[in-house]
Amino acid sequence: MVDYPDLNDESIAAWETNAEFWDAVQGDEGNYWQRTLGFPTTLELLEPLPATLLEIACGNGNFARQAAALGVAVTATDGSQRLIEIARERSQARNLDWMRLDATDRSELATVRSQLRRQLNINLPQPLGNPPERDRILPCLTGTTHGALQLAQSAVLLGWPVLLRGPSGCGKSALARTLAAQWHLPVVEFSFTGETDKSDLTAVRQMRAGRTRWNVQAFMEAVQAGYFVIINEYN
Repeated sequence: MVDYPDLNDESIAAWETNAEFWDAVQGDEGNYWQRTLGFPTTLELLEPLPATLLEIACGNGNFARQAAALGVAVTATDGSQRLIEIARERSQARNLDWMRLDATDRSELATVRSQLRRQLNINLPQPLGNPPERDRILPCLTGTTHGALQLAQSAVLLGWPVLLRGPSGCGKSALARTLAAQWHLPVVEFSFTGETDKSDLTAVRQMRAGRTRWNVQAFMEAVQAGYFVIINEYN
């Protein structure tokens, strides 16, 4: 929906119109499917329950109320202002915060992301891989940078990795982003440190609900998705 703003506006307008109807159908505890499958399964996947939780598209807030009743500090959001008002009327719990948020609006999402991190210590995940912004690529090309860019393009087309060497601040990362921008490729950037471990790049094991699960790290996810990966401080 991010790429179709007209349809997105139409969708939100429809939810504003039908908010009371949806609330009447859902009630305080949700519909049969939510009560018997959706909510119990979601709570099981969240075990152990986190201290804070962000819910996107909360509707009239029935799941948010359940999580809050279990002691979780919940920030519940929805694109419909009317649904947020209805949800707030149904619960005034101290550990429940209601917020209107259109999660398909990138600019609105960036503002709310900063607000949530600053006020509630909630980190809202960003989508993996985005085209470089204009202020992060080379503003113009000199003869030297144009030649370096052509060499890098040739290597990438041949399937070779590219290592850019030079002093700090000379434009290595900006050159790589410029290449990605010219090809309209989503970029994922990583910075290595002396503490970077192999598991930071591949996958880690975690216990969830008494089961061992493998979580693929962002680096491996980016490689598998075929994104343009930039690694800073490789040495």
